[in-house]
Parts: sequence; structure tokens; C-alpha cells
Amino acid sequence: MDIIQTVKGQHGSPEVRFHCLYMYYYQNVLKSKLLVLFGKAPSTISGWITQYEEGGGAAQQARTNIYLCHGPERCEWVVSQFHKKPVMHLSEAKLKYVLCYPGSTISAASISIILKEAGLSWKVLERHAIQICNSDVIPFSTELMSFPWLLQLLLFLDEVSFDNQDMLASKGWEKKGESLVYIGEFVRKPQVSLLCFIGLQGVVEVCSTEGTFDRTKFVDACQTCALNGAVKQFPGLHSLWIMDVG
Repeated sequence: MDIIQTVKGQHGSPEVRFHCLYMYYYQNVLKSKLLVLFGKAPSTISGWITQYEEGGGAAQQARTNIYLCHGPERCEWVVSQFHKKPVMHLSEAKLKYVLCYPGSTISAASISIILKEAGLSWKVLERHAIQICNSDVIPFSTELMSFPWLLQLLLFLDEVSFDNQDMLASKGWEKKGESLVYIGEFVRKPQVSLLCFIGLQGVVEVCSTEGTFDRTKFVDACQTCALNGAVKQFPGLHSLWIMDVG
């Protein structure tokens, strides 16, 4: 590629226009010198600057070609796909376009230009996602703040599981350089799970079962704790239950 021909060609590419605008605004190069460097007519350089200052950017011809090639209807379709799924990648949108319009193709760069023309950018999409998250989180946090978080109201419950192997000692004291060996019979027994309820004054209730707690056993254990007399109606003692759902 001849760089001189690229710069001084009949139609300046977007890269050439951006370079010219950069020299004009940031390096304070005069228009008269830009005419010589880029081999353009005075009206061309002035047109690039005017177009940029009016918000037209430096790639108006590229945008015009895209709309002429794909048409307003298809461009609106591209924008609508990103309204439905703001986090969609350009490559994914390109594949959807080919499936929706068989025999037609579109580049990722063209999709990017269409989105920018519609006022979309990564920053805007990210801000929309944050607003959606805030709309979900704020009511939840507001509800939590409405509770009187007094220590005597709290009751923590969690499940722990172990078998008889977990109860055996795994370490002991022995002289340096010698191994500590335990010899004996071992029969592994079924796993036991405990659902423990702990309040401000200590353990309130402990429910056990072989294996793990399924939904029915868990509800039965909670009912046992709720009716044992240590739990009062809200806002009474142990009326706010906190459990690990991980």
C-alpha cells in the first residue's frame, strides 16, 4: 500500500481525517500547512473540521455507505437486538444478522458504527445494566433495613455433617524421627448430620438425622425449633432466623 496515495487520495479515509483533526486541535498545525501535508483543497480541510465540530465525526462517508448497503430497516433491526440483549458481542450480532437475512453479510465494524449512530456505546449499556441491578437490590436492602436487628432477636441455623472417622484423632505426640502408628479395627458408620440453632445465649435446638437433611427433614426440624418455647412471635426472642443457603 502506498502511504502517500492513501493520504493524498481523492477520498480521505476515516484514519486520515482523524489524523488531520488531531494535528489541527492538539498540535496547533495551521490549515495552510495541513493543505500541503494532506494534499487537499482548502474546502476539504474546512469541511472535515466543520463536520467534526457539528458532531458529525470523521467517518460520515462510511456511515452513509453502511446505511445505503443495509438499509434503515436492517440497521434498526441491529439496534433492536442490542436493546433486547445489551451485553451481546458484535460477533454474536453478526451471526444473528446472517441467520435473519440469508445471503447478506455484515462486518463487526459496520455493526459498531450503526450502534454509535443510534447513541449506544459500551458506557451507556453498562450504565443501563447498573440501573437494572440497583432496581433489584435497593428494594431488598430497604426491606432489610426495616427490621430491628437486635441481638436477642437473631437465631442462626446451619448444618454440619460428619461420620465416626471424623471423630478419630489424626495427630499425636511422638519422638522426633519416629512414626506415630495407631493399630485397631475400624468400621465406618453412616454419616450423621446436625441442624443447629444458635441464639444470643447459646444453642437453642439441635436436630440430627442420618445422611443429610432433605426438604422434608429440614422443615420438620425448623418446626420443632419454632414450637419448643424458645422462639417467640416477631418481634420477640429468636424471631429473626438467619441461615446459610450456599
